[in-house]
Amino acid sequence: MEYAPHNRLSVLTTLTSAMDATALFCMKEKVKKYAEEVKCVKIDYAPFVMKAVVAALKKHPDLNSCIDRDRLFVQNIYDIEIFGSVIKDADKKDMFTIAYELEHRPVYSQPTFAILPYGVKGETYPIIIPTSSEVCVLGVSMIYNDFSLSGSGLVNSKIIYASLVFDSSYVSREEASGFMADLNMFIENPEISLLDI
Repeated sequence: MEYAPHNRLSVLTTLTSAMDATALFCMKEKVKKYAEEVKCVKIDYAPFVMKAVVAALKKHPDLNSCIDRDRLFVQNIYDIEIFGSVIKDADKKDMFTIAYELEHRPVYSQPTFAILPYGVKGETYPIIIPTSSEVCVLGVSMIYNDFSLSGSGLVNSKIIYASLVFDSSYVSREEASGFMADLNMFIENPEISLLDI
């Protein structure tokens, strides 16, 4: 889909969210041995996060866009960048294939959506800026330990902090908020985003 030309004056807006990644952490621990022994690949959180992002992008396609000559092009492919590598057609790959490609660093190409990992030095919501061809960029932290009270007492939770920086002259705040809400749901319930693999 193509939108009309637009003056390239970015109006950057940021949305942040703290997401409960406890179920994602448990799922990753369950498949870790299988991934290493059967699939011959080391698995971390990146493939799970990528599958959650793709599932959310499918519900909010305006965020899976690029800008070329001041025109917005909504993409129908999911070439996702993470750790400086682009996984082409991430929607068509299972998490083991994604993990393998990340481990072997595929050749760089133009992504349709970028995920920037951060948090090695304790950052929770850093300032990130999309490139001139990106309509948005998602920052995702490492997983932190957190504690919360529940009916059974103090519970140890795993938290991912995420920040979405988007150009609100191309993407509405409502669309971006919907994306973050769905991403939160897919991170908290990772089995749902894996149903289509």
